[in-house]
Amino acid sequence: MVERVAGRVRHDLDDATQETLVRMLAVDADRFDPGFGIEGFAARRVMWTVRDMRRREAARGRTEARSANGANDDAPSPEVLHLARLEAAAAAAAARKLKIALGELPADVRGVIQRHDLQGRPLRELARQSGENVSSLSRRRERGLRSLSERMS
Repeated sequence: MVERVAGRVRHDLDDATQETLVRMLAVDADRFDPGFGIEGFAARRVMWTVRDMRRREAARGRTEARSANGANDDAPSPEVLHLARLEAAAAAAAARKLKIALGELPADVRGVIQRHDLQGRPLRELARQSGENVSSLSRRRERGLRSLSERMS
């Protein structure tokens, strides 16, 4: 799976595999639900890890190119730092509000949203596991998302 996402360069495979495992244990351990299997969970983590690795490498290349051209403007301005702090505070507040709003939803609605939208599980798979119709789960999810939207505004 890692080879398919990362490519066939050996050191990229090793780095992606190691970083994926570390992130799964350190960052994602509380998100993993053993009842839903590890394959899909690991596949998403691999894609995120490889994407992050490629972004870091591209950023490193841009930084090296600027340094080679004599540019030394890597330090962000005070305005940019202030905006970043404001955005981080707003994101944290929104995350707290979302967690509260999710907790107020009925358990069946919350479960569909958590498994589909937050964990990335396909509705067909959820329907197969629960014995319900895909369209029923889809309607339940839509009602829940509308309710979340109302609670968040």
